[in-house]
Amino acid sequence: MSAARARRQAGEITLEALVEAIVGLDADHADLCDEIGHGERIIEEAEAEGVKLWRPDDFMAGDLVRSGSRLLEVLRVNKKTVTVPGGPEAGPITSQANRKYSFNGKLPYDKVTGRVSAEKTRALLAEAEKKAQPGGTAAASGQDQRDA
Repeated sequence: MSAARARRQAGEITLEALVEAIVGLDADHADLCDEIGHGERIIEEAEAEGVKLWRPDDFMAGDLVRSGSRLLEVLRVNKKTVTVPGGPEAGPITSQANRKYSFNGKLPYDKVTGRVSAEKTRALLAEAEKKAQPGGTAAASGQDQRDA
């Protein structure tokens, strides 16, 4: 152990100890800047190859976000996540209207695998509702068939 480090551990702060600490912090800073630069280059290369990296600008409240096989309504767009209905899946699409629990969840952008715009979502939901109404083209449920 250096004499400066021993004095620092003993509670003594000397000019030599401060200089040693600053030099160490500067080296750590340079290493972190190199790591960040390397990560940014990897991201740029991935985007150039066509990989979609999701960001806050890609979403607005009302959109559907895909994560794996789940489609979830975007309730809020945050800097690092989108806020979605929490709890288990409530069907093919979990929305504020059909959620089973009142709490919200946060979905980080690196877990997003797709998006459906709010406009398209409304059209798809309206079409599904129309098919589900009597006279629609949806198949009748087992209960409907027994009642007929």
